[in-house]
Amino acid sequence: MKKNFSFHLLQKVLLTATLLASSKLFAYGVGISTHPLKEKIGMMTTELTGMLSNGKGLGIQARYTRRLNQKITFDIGAGYSDSNRNNRLFFGTDVEFYPDYMKQPRIAARVSIENAKEFETRRNIISIAPTISKGFAFWGKEVFPFLAFPVGLSLNKDTKSYDMRSTVALGATSKIPLNEYRHLIINLEGNISVRNSFSALYMGLSYPLN
Repeated sequence: MKKNFSFHLLQKVLLTATLLASSKLFAYGVGISTHPLKEKIGMMTTELTGMLSNGKGLGIQARYTRRLNQKITFDIGAGYSDSNRNNRLFFGTDVEFYPDYMKQPRIAARVSIENAKEFETRRNIISIAPTISKGFAFWGKEVFPFLAFPVGLSLNKDTKSYDMRSTVALGATSKIPLNEYRHLIINLEGNISVRNSFSALYMGLSYPLN
C-alpha cells in the first residue's frame, strides 16, 4: 500500500511540474541533494530566489527531492520569477562516490537536464556539478556545508549553436534546531557566475511528504 502511495505521489509531482513549465517558470540551484536524507522519503522544498546579475529578479520556486538508495538522490522542480529567465523545467540526479565518514568529506556529482526559455531564446542545458560536503557540529547542532562547481553545455535551439556555462555554488543545509520542528530542513545557497551564467541567492525550507 505504501509503495502504491509513493508511486501515485511521484506521478502527481511530475504532472504538476510539467503543467507549471508552460508558464514563466524556472528551477535553479543545488537544493538539498547533498543533505543526508532518509531513503525513500520525499521532501518538498519551497525556496525564495534572488537573481543578482544578468537578468536580475526575485521569485519563488519549489522542488521535490527523494533519496532512492545510499548512492542516488533525484529532484525535479519549477518556480516563478519576474526576471528574464523563465519557462524552465529541470530534472537532476546526485550520485555519491564517497560518503561523509569520519574525516572524509562526501564527494558526489550532480547531473541535470533542463529545457529553458531565457531572454526569449529556447535552450536545452546539460550540466554536471562535482560536489563536496561535510557535516559539522555547532553547539550540538549539525550543519552540512557544501561546495559545487556546475559546468554545462547550453544548446540554442533557434540558432543551432551552443556555449559553455559555469558557476560556483556554495551553501549549507541543516535541520531546524527546535525539537518540534526537527523534521524540517533549511538551506541557504549562493551561486557565483564564472562564465555565461548568473549570480544568485536561494533560501529554502523543506518538509517530508510521507
